[in-house]
Amino acid sequence: MGQTILDFEYENDWREITDGGGFSLTIIDPNCPDPNTWNDKNSWRASVYSGGSPGLDDSGVLPNPGDLVINEVLAHSPSLLYNWIELHNTTSATINLDGWYLSDSNVDEPNLRKYQIQGINLPANGYKVFREDLHFNNPDDLGSQIPFALSSNGAKICLTSPLDPQARLTGFRKIENYGASDPNVAFGRYEKSTGAYNFVAMSVNTEGSVNIYHPKVGPIVISEIMYHPDWPANSSYDNDEYEYIQLYNISNDTVFLEEEGVSWKFTDGIEYTFPLGVQLDPGEHVWVTKNPTAFMWRYPLVPASKVLGPFENGTGLNNGGEKLELSRPGELGLHTRYYIRVDRVVYSDGSHPEGEDPWQPTRDADGLGSSLHRKVLTEYGNDPINWQAGNPTPEN
Repeated sequence: MGQTILDFEYENDWREITDGGGFSLTIIDPNCPDPNTWNDKNSWRASVYSGGSPGLDDSGVLPNPGDLVINEVLAHSPSLLYNWIELHNTTSATINLDGWYLSDSNVDEPNLRKYQIQGINLPANGYKVFREDLHFNNPDDLGSQIPFALSSNGAKICLTSPLDPQARLTGFRKIENYGASDPNVAFGRYEKSTGAYNFVAMSVNTEGSVNIYHPKVGPIVISEIMYHPDWPANSSYDNDEYEYIQLYNISNDTVFLEEEGVSWKFTDGIEYTFPLGVQLDPGEHVWVTKNPTAFMWRYPLVPASKVLGPFENGTGLNNGGEKLELSRPGELGLHTRYYIRVDRVVYSDGSHPEGEDPWQPTRDADGLGSSLHRKVLTEYGNDPINWQAGNPTPEN
């Protein structure tokens, strides 16, 4: 009859293992009466079998994504003497983990099978902690196939299921990437207002129990973003030359934007390394600008000492949205300086239809004269609910 039966868009990053990993995307509930759910990542899982399961129903064989999660990881514990990985069963039914694998790699099958879980039934809404010293890095543990340790400079944790202890691996592949961390600061799963989760440094560790605390915030936060300036009258500069990022010290102490002679920098979005000697007193802010001269022309009342820039290597803020990440130097590896994330914001211009884009209320910041403002400076920044559009504040 020429009628559309189903129309949806999928993304190649919904389930990493289905993007060239040999597994197919499989709808979780094909009987769902709402066709709009086919556009949602959470409606899809990877197939149980490599190559997919054409003509077969493989539902019910494995937990669905989100049923079993890597909930918290401590990878830098000099004072506690051991690192750990925490799994969480989010369902109301027991999940049998016997034969499942933990690893710090998802590169190939031998490395996916580094630690095999033995005889564990994870009860409904339960938690299970695997310790580095007792389990996955202990050669005497029967499940330790290839002992591995967690890295204070960041890595990944991978949880994989086989069909049975000796079979090929299935399409259940849960991966959490964690970054470089401070001593005794765990990374944990945090639910945002959108229902999505971030795996971020937490303010308090909760080994073996629910993550009741918020992510670690500060001491310096991204408090305002002018990513798409309007074009003022009599300007001799292009409008994008007025881009800026405002930083704010929410702590009670003076913060030096360097560590033992190595500067803080932006590690995503723009490129900018802070000059040595920059410091922010409690409650003080500075502006990192694309063009300091243009910024000072437009906001002449701002003290020159509070204006930094320009952005490096011709970088700028994306008018459609991007990830901004502020970091401070961590450990120095053999050939690499690692950086610890201080703050991150993945902003958007709110251009998708209302109801689909949580940044829709901030549309006035997209070239209409407003900037993005963080509502509560001490709350988690990478959540659209904590941002609003407002008048630029450099001279307020």
